[in-house]
Amino acid sequence: MSPTQWDFPVELCCRPMAFVTLTGLDVVYNAVHRAVWDAFCANRRADRVPISFKVLPGDHEYPKCRTKRTSYEWYIPKGILKTGWMNKHLNLVPALVVVFYELDWDEQQWKEKQSECATRVEIVRQSLQGRNTKVAVVLIQKKTPLPPGEDVIASERAAALCNACDLSGKSLFVLPHTDHLVGYIIRLENAFYEHAQTYYYTEIRRVKSHKEFLNKTTHQVMICTSLNPTNTREYGGGISSCIIAVKVCCFLLNFCPIVSPKARCMSRVLPSFMWEGMQCKAKFLAPSFHVDVPVEFDIYLKADCPHPIRFSKLCVGFNNQEYNQYCVVEEAYQKSDILEYSSQGPVCLVPGKTRKFTFKFVAKSEDVGKKVEITSVDLILGTETGRCVILNWRGGGGDAASSQEALQAVRSFKRQPKLPDNEVHWDSLTIQANTMIISRVPNISVQLQHEPPALTNEMYCLIVTVQSHEKTVARDVKLTAGLKPGQDANLTQKTHVTLNGTEICDDSYPALLPDIPVGDLQPGEKLEKAVYIRCGTVGTRMFLVYVSYLISATVEDKEIICRCHRDETVTIETVLPFDVAVKFVSSKFEHLDRVFADIPFLLMTDILSASPWALTIITSQLQLSASMVPVDQLESYVENVVLQTGESASECFCLRCPSVTNVQGGVATGRYVISWKRNSAVESVPVVCTVITLPHVIVESIPLHVNADLPSFGRVRESLPVRYHLQNKTSLVQDVEISVEPSDAFMFSGLKQIRLRILPGTQQEMLYNFYPLMAGYQQLPSLNIILLRIPNFTNQLLRRFIPTHIFVKVKMLSIFRTFG
Repeated sequence: MSPTQWDFPVELCCRPMAFVTLTGLDVVYNAVHRAVWDAFCANRRADRVPISFKVLPGDHEYPKCRTKRTSYEWYIPKGILKTGWMNKHLNLVPALVVVFYELDWDEQQWKEKQSECATRVEIVRQSLQGRNTKVAVVLIQKKTPLPPGEDVIASERAAALCNACDLSGKSLFVLPHTDHLVGYIIRLENAFYEHAQTYYYTEIRRVKSHKEFLNKTTHQVMICTSLNPTNTREYGGGISSCIIAVKVCCFLLNFCPIVSPKARCMSRVLPSFMWEGMQCKAKFLAPSFHVDVPVEFDIYLKADCPHPIRFSKLCVGFNNQEYNQYCVVEEAYQKSDILEYSSQGPVCLVPGKTRKFTFKFVAKSEDVGKKVEITSVDLILGTETGRCVILNWRGGGGDAASSQEALQAVRSFKRQPKLPDNEVHWDSLTIQANTMIISRVPNISVQLQHEPPALTNEMYCLIVTVQSHEKTVARDVKLTAGLKPGQDANLTQKTHVTLNGTEICDDSYPALLPDIPVGDLQPGEKLEKAVYIRCGTVGTRMFLVYVSYLISATVEDKEIICRCHRDETVTIETVLPFDVAVKFVSSKFEHLDRVFADIPFLLMTDILSASPWALTIITSQLQLSASMVPVDQLESYVENVVLQTGESASECFCLRCPSVTNVQGGVATGRYVISWKRNSAVESVPVVCTVITLPHVIVESIPLHVNADLPSFGRVRESLPVRYHLQNKTSLVQDVEISVEPSDAFMFSGLKQIRLRILPGTQQEMLYNFYPLMAGYQQLPSLNIILLRIPNFTNQLLRRFIPTHIFVKVKMLSIFRTFG
């Protein structure tokens, strides 16, 4: 017997998976079918059920089923298992055949399609030639189906199709070809897996029933009941485990006398699923461990063999191999002690009992923020210098079944009897093969002091106070402050942070200041750091303050350097400091929706405080565009005005537009700049300049402009001189008719009606003396003007420029006589 006879074939070195064939899919020429196939086989993660899929034609010929026998007296086995048996059940004989067929519930030719689908199912059954393989049908549909019970037609036609295909309702599925195709596929394959499990469980029971026909004379090697091969979750896994168990036992116990000397010193590394007689589960005691706390985990071992077994060594491997040396249990023993149980041995296993081994080690500082994973568990039987077998479990152990399969198996088992307190149910143990190393718990406090909300574009002050409560010096303290990453990109572009609060941040400043060194902190020491934030837009922002430092710690008599950190987050709302209203009015303070060329008008601004904090308006400035000129000297009327919440400050500027330009959308007025700061801000905090772009205004020409010069008030029975200036704004001579309508409150002298001619660009004056007859706010005699060349010119337009009323006071001599 050569050493190669101890090498295992390929089908025994891979994990057995349920074999499912798919028919009716044209994956070459049909794009929908190709997408379905890709969803089944692409990106299969570990959490998906273990199924091996293959696309075959509907009339594919499967291996023929042999005639069932009622006796094996004639059969003399030549070994444990036929050479091609495992390959046949893993890759040739499916547990389930799925027939795919495109058919919607509202198909017009339903009867014909139903008949064709039933024919395809019958062809598949005939090709299986009497095997117990399950058959299912999947209808590929274009529309998303309604919830069960709401589509009456679908329910009726589904029942009819199941009857025609001789299927149960659990074997008919619907696959909508929508955007959620992968999700539907995962649900489908879970259902396929349940069907395959049913098939394999049935086959296991059928194979076990053959024991009744075996005899202990010629069939001794086939009787493996003591090894309990059916204690697995899969048909193929159980049988392969039986084979390996027998083969290894023969190897170790010298049952095979013709092993060559070279072979006697060989080590066989057996994958976990091959050794169902031994099971292993690893479990970290917590999902995460602080770096200054020992990492602890348990290894659970269970032997399902008929006799106690002593192993020489238990080794645990990690993704960081430096931890391997701390997780080893080892015992030297003689060959004769292999099957001898001793309660004193470190690695002794009793059949049916679960043994727990606890390990702990100190994590390395550089692994903070990383996962520590158990990559392998090795059990060594024998001596590494002589004959030995290495049982290897990948990851956290387990048996041939995945965690999902184990859960399904546990649900299918009957309730286990209650065990003593010091023992556990094997199936209740969960595998936790990885843990996270997290930083040491910090012993510092971080406090944030500020006055929310923040005001747009101000240098908002956030005071960070850090105090150490450590017993030793906190070294290399670093501060990270600013906008918390992961927020909207627009917020990042409009948020700027600095430590210098004496100047306004521009767009070159970052949104987050990382790793600002602030030195060391003695025990109990406190430090303050002012962080200034400029928010260019309104909205809610989340800010992060992160303090890290180095500290020495002793763990399990081992000194390590830990980097600790504490972070605080604060949500700050940014609001506008004030609202600015702008309007254009005439000299009579009447609203203007347009102005007239070279005619003075008023620009009024109103600053309304929207801040919950008092604001100081340092100054204001009107920056006019080239198309506007001031009538008077421009100066600020709101300098050093303090506005409380809801208060307002107004300004008025007299302007004119010298010429008319045919600009669509009006003429630009300019900008209004307001310089301000919080009233509570320290003097060093810079002034904020808020620029308001003034609205455009429509400018029109006017043929005749009338301006009146008159006193601000009159007195009863005292002459009131009024002078009217009529200016021709056109390039033509204008013939003008002027008339004065009297008022009951006035007598007047002057031309009551006149016609005159005004040359282009010139003006005429009209002088009147009004004589008030009564006190109060009185209506003046009205001036009516008609332009003979421009019939549509109305007095209504002129009344915007001509005063219509005046306040008349009582004569002082009359007052003296009254009260004299």
